Amino acid sequence: MGTFEGHSYVGVPYLILGSWYIVQSLRRLYQCRIRGVKFVSSMGFPADFFPGRFRNLPIDSILKVGVPCGYIITELTYGYTAKPKTESHMNNWQHVTISFPLILSGVTELLLHYGVPIMDSWDYAANGCFFLVETMVFYFHLHGRSLLEQRLHVLFILAVVAALMTIVIEAKSRRHVMMPLMRGTAIFLKGTWITEIGFVLYNPFGPSWDENMHMNLTLATIHFSWHAIGCMLGAMMRFISQLSLQALSNDLTATLKRPPPTDSRKY
Repeated sequence: MGTFEGHSYVGVPYLILGSWYIVQSLRRLYQCRIRGVKFVSSMGFPADFFPGRFRNLPIDSILKVGVPCGYIITELTYGYTAKPKTESHMNNWQHVTISFPLILSGVTELLLHYGVPIMDSWDYAANGCFFLVETMVFYFHLHGRSLLEQRLHVLFILAVVAALMTIVIEAKSRRHVMMPLMRGTAIFLKGTWITEIGFVLYNPFGPSWDENMHMNLTLATIHFSWHAIGCMLGAMMRFISQLSLQALSNDLTATLKRPPPTDSRKY
């Protein structure tokens, strides 16, 4: 992952996955209110708007399997050919180690989606395992790094821990839409921040940040705060727009059901 492209390859799927959770959880809330049933969250949100046999396709679960598989192949091929016989291969294996529990979480979600009888809430446990492994590997990944790189990755770990906490709480509180919303926001934050790390350390459009300048440590913290605030505001705006759409739909439905006015004048 020691390139801008490597960080982008990891960051973009997180952005897609986080956006998917935010949009689909609000979509499910809207549908539940229309049908008059209680909202129940789930780890995966199938694409229920696709036509035909592709309806309810578990896109997010497929993404969790396909992307890390491609990432593992890249790490074990390009990583060894670009830098043969160096200690940096341990970094490749650290990244590969993170990918395996993500694949496991995607496979678990697919098994549950297609009705394979496995333990209830196993999908939450598998995703929690992924975030736990990611936290541990990235924490020890900082050994011997510059202060700037340590700060950048510690801030990334905060986003991972936030995602882990939301999953643990959501596993016990599935009737609250706030939990999948916060989960999607934390994962989206992971995507924006790991892409930012790529720009800071391996900027393809200009010079990278000076890793020995103390001011850059403070600037990195400020940037992360902006990322977190922006992600939260984005989720709130999406929630408000969903409520507005629901109110507009209810008004339109009430108008269509209203009987036409009659002329009461007598001739």
